[in-house]
Amino acid sequence: MVANKATSETQAAKRKILLVDDHRAFREELREFLNEDSSLSVCGEAEDAQQALTEVEASHPDMVITDISLHEETTLRLIHEIKARHPSLPVLVFSMRDDRVYGVPAVRAGAEGFLAKSEPPQNVLREIRRIFVSRQGLNT
Repeated sequence: MVANKATSETQAAKRKILLVDDHRAFREELREFLNEDSSLSVCGEAEDAQQALTEVEASHPDMVITDISLHEETTLRLIHEIKARHPSLPVLVFSMRDDRVYGVPAVRAGAEGFLAKSEPPQNVLREIRRIFVSRQGLNT
């Protein structure tokens, strides 16, 4: 009984992440990487904006990580919709390109961060933690 309580407390303390990317292989790799971190847990995945909005309502993530270029959709519209429904839900945007052409509009749309998919894994974790720390400061 004690082991179950400790396990559920550990899981409850983890920050829940929703992954949105139309490339399944990238989602799987990122999910495995994030789930290895003791403070994070991927709570859901989506391959398009509509699935993402449904999954936000179903899984109540602490952060959404999305690709900037979802198939046939604009991620900027997705960010606006997430922020309209859940203003305090942070969004981190990934792109294949390390370029401000996409990053600046994503941040203007409401994203808290922007990273190139080529960033080293430790930079991804650093950015996720930076966003959580900055959001925590807004809630105190």
